[in-house]
Amino acid sequence: MKRSLALTVGFLFLLMPPALQAQKKSKLDLSLRYLLLATKKTSTMQKEMREAADQGFRLLPSTLIQKKQMFGRIEIVMIMEKAPGGETRYQYLLLATTRTSTLQKEMREATEQGYEVVGMVSRGEHIVILEKAVAQ
Repeated sequence: MKRSLALTVGFLFLLMPPALQAQKKSKLDLSLRYLLLATKKTSTMQKEMREAADQGFRLLPSTLIQKKQMFGRIEIVMIMEKAPGGETRYQYLLLATTRTSTLQKEMREATEQGYEVVGMVSRGEHIVILEKAVAQ
């Protein structure tokens, strides 16, 4: 029964118009004022931050934390806010490396492109989040 239900849902998804498919692919509820992002993979965090920023969300830097999970895995957690009437949009860059010299070099390059450091957390690798305002 469960298998046939999954196949039916998958089949129905394929029949949806592309615009509706794009809405279904997003795991984020972008209608909220506050959005909690939590993931173990830095690439997923970068993707979700970009998606939220494109919809007008901005990182609340003081909310950036690491959270230990079962089996020793560490999840990165943050909150983004959609400010009412926020005309300014932001773009995010997430840098992750174990070497501080590499991180320093990448941060210098990013700041030369107009980014500013807004948060950092470490979990075996150092993760720095940078932001810059972008024209709409």
